[in-house]
Amino acid sequence: MQTFKIQNRFLRKYAANGLMLFSLFLVIGCSPQLNPGKGGGNRVNSSPHLKFETDALSDLIRYQGFVVRYDYLHRVPTFVIHRITPQQLSDSAGIKAKRSNRFWVDKTRLVSKSATSDDYRKSGFDRGHHAPAGDFVYSQELKDESFVYSNISPQKAGLNRGPLAKIERQIREKAEVCKCRAYVITGTHFESNTSNSIGSNQVGVPDYVYKLVYYPKTSHMFAFLLDNRLGKYPGDLSQYQKTVDDIEALTQEDFFDRLDDALEDKLEKKRLTFQSENKPHFN
Repeated sequence: MQTFKIQNRFLRKYAANGLMLFSLFLVIGCSPQLNPGKGGGNRVNSSPHLKFETDALSDLIRYQGFVVRYDYLHRVPTFVIHRITPQQLSDSAGIKAKRSNRFWVDKTRLVSKSATSDDYRKSGFDRGHHAPAGDFVYSQELKDESFVYSNISPQKAGLNRGPLAKIERQIREKAEVCKCRAYVITGTHFESNTSNSIGSNQVGVPDYVYKLVYYPKTSHMFAFLLDNRLGKYPGDLSQYQKTVDDIEALTQEDFFDRLDDALEDKLEKKRLTFQSENKPHFN
């Protein structure tokens, strides 16, 4: 895992050197040809959810409330990244959005590569959100958007309505307590390409679902790994806690890689206690 991170950082530094060369071209009047709409500051090609990630937006599906790296083979998200703000959870001036339960297919971007309602019908699995509808309290548009199938994976009812729902609730509570933003990553992991599938589109049933959360204001990170093959999920949330390093080793991803390297190393190896939902705090 350490070798993987070192290689990733080398590539980031290489990119930074490329930026310096670009600046030099500008100074001497030999600026390279730019493609319209590709600038880093262009709103269409950027996302507030990627503040701590170097993932290129061209490799992701961009929605207003979240971004998705999509698994076209299994027709589920590889991972979803979204930002939570206290305002979207508790703005007293807002009108509370209602849960519609209208799941929809993104025909514009996924065409025929999306799961559908027929795939889930009588499958025995919940349609589990990655960016939860509950994170969009005062925007009906964003709550409705979260029901797109590119934000959904098949999850056991005990998982979706049990520990995952509890983790999501506590993530929101902690953001409200510290009056700060949270950056959340929710992903799937398949142990092999022969994993279980549902429906005529053979939508993959992930073996594991993981969730990472970072609170920049308090410099706290939490990580969870949940087995989607179990029937029951006993015990408290500490039973499912991991470090971010653990999840990165499993998935071969490098999350939160825009952080300073020393801070990233420190936070991602630490396993903090995720306190009871009744007493959310950051000890």
